[in-house]
Amino acid sequence: MKKKDPDLKVFIAIGGWTFNDPGPTATIFSDIVASVSYQKTFISSLMSFMSTYGFDGLDLDWQYPQAKDRSGRDADFVNFPKFMARLKKAMDAGGKGLTITLPASYLYLQHFDVKKLADSVDFFNIRSYDLHGAWDQDKEWTGSFLNAHTNLTETELALDLLWRNDIDPDQVVMGLSFYGRSLTAADSSCMKPGCKFDEAGKQGKCTLERGILLNSEIDALVKENNPGIEFYEKEAVKVATWGDQWISFDDAETLKLKIDYAQSRCLGGVMVWAISHDTKDAKYNEALATILDRPTTGGTIEKFQNKQCRWTNCKESCPTGWVNVPRSDGGARNKKHEKMWDETGCGGDGARSFCCPPGEQLPTCGWYGFNNGKCGKGSCPSDMVEIGSSQMYCHNKQNYESACCTTNVKSMKVYGTCEWGAYPDCNSQEDCPGPDENKDTLMAGSPSGSGGGECNVLKNGLGLNMPGTQQRKYCCDASNPDLRIDDCQWFKDVGPVPAGASNSFCRSGCPPDRVRVAVDTLTNVCSAAGLGGMALCCKTSFSDKDDIEVENLKLDAFKSAMESWAKDHAVPRRADLEDVVANSSTSTERAARD
Repeated sequence: MKKKDPDLKVFIAIGGWTFNDPGPTATIFSDIVASVSYQKTFISSLMSFMSTYGFDGLDLDWQYPQAKDRSGRDADFVNFPKFMARLKKAMDAGGKGLTITLPASYLYLQHFDVKKLADSVDFFNIRSYDLHGAWDQDKEWTGSFLNAHTNLTETELALDLLWRNDIDPDQVVMGLSFYGRSLTAADSSCMKPGCKFDEAGKQGKCTLERGILLNSEIDALVKENNPGIEFYEKEAVKVATWGDQWISFDDAETLKLKIDYAQSRCLGGVMVWAISHDTKDAKYNEALATILDRPTTGGTIEKFQNKQCRWTNCKESCPTGWVNVPRSDGGARNKKHEKMWDETGCGGDGARSFCCPPGEQLPTCGWYGFNNGKCGKGSCPSDMVEIGSSQMYCHNKQNYESACCTTNVKSMKVYGTCEWGAYPDCNSQEDCPGPDENKDTLMAGSPSGSGGGECNVLKNGLGLNMPGTQQRKYCCDASNPDLRIDDCQWFKDVGPVPAGASNSFCRSGCPPDRVRVAVDTLTNVCSAAGLGGMALCCKTSFSDKDDIEVENLKLDAFKSAMESWAKDHAVPRRADLEDVVANSSTSTERAARD
């Protein structure tokens, strides 16, 4: 993201509401601010963490100091500003920013010494949302009333608490939300302010939590239910109702009213909780950018591109971290641990290697059809595709051996969308499709196929030979934009040149953003020198969003420990276990055995 937006600053946020729920983390903030040694340990760890991962600052979200219902202690009020002063000094020395999150209600804001804290933060983030919700039910100071969770009139009252403490407005950032709070009305005929609710609203399909709906869910429900929508301009909020469901939320219109208010009060800016609550096409982020006259770097969710295995250029080894695929076609080659490599088109000076990206499962690959030099017309096992070919060591120069790989791993999926057509009478197949009817797009033609073949010469209408060579068809399934080969182009000037080669030598390499699928060694411009070849280089597209593997070190450690334990411990047979249970003298012992 920083490459797209050089001005972007990324802070790490620590804390949150559930962090102070009963449990192992409930008193961590109170413990840290009460001990100088704990503070030093925390600050040292924090600075190391931010340096390691490139964070620009910290937003500390303690919910809430001193509050007894949030595991707070009385000493927090005095200790927190002292801790923040030490933290600010360290952050300034490291060139890092520091902010804290403040509540909008006096109930919790009273526990923050905001005057002293103002000296130790770059700005305050005010949580001017979640002002109301299902938690209001039967509470003395709120009651079970239909109240919007974000309300400009109440926000103004909250900010007044800061102005009374002489906080500079430029140091205050007002919070906005990309979600709404939903309630179930006590009486579906009474949906106005002052009416009551019975419980939280129904859960959404994404949040799976009652009482809250993301903006993306609200948009879908509005489209589905065609509800009545009330616009409360003074409060800068909208309310949608259908059946007994009631939901308060913001859209572009109310967001503008809130931002206009922030500007009228000279606030330092606005923030949003949270960008993950937006629609897939970043509708609300785009709305904010328009209101604020801010440029954007593109709002759509990017897909994860799966890198594909590829041939290197001649004389080049695999890129750092990539793996040269071993040969698995049997015999002595396996014992010698041979790798997949090919000399075709390299001019007798080196070879290219077939390499797969790091961290991916390797395909099964090999060379097939050599038969001690008595090569055939080239073929791969039924579960493999041809990724290359060679006739260099074949006795009959129209025959060749095939380099073949399976396509059942991510790094080979794209190759499985294409196949080579008829050979050696290559023009007998006038067009695609070939054997696979789905592969009906003619991506390219090559007189030497993937590199080692040699199609028949051209013939005229009388069947007589003509100058030139037929073209073998490369046919692909291009129907899926997220899984296909496309934009195939011929290159003859990429890669190293053998020592002493003439100016007409064709370098059979590909640019780094393309994979090589064929080498044409028969084109006149290249064959004049008797060496080299043009490379057919294509772009690949294989993207997904759901099946992204994430490294889990704890899970890997657990698996390793379990495997180690299993090797050292004999597992009793079921019959042995039954004998043990049958011979147990007491029911307690039998239960223990079970």
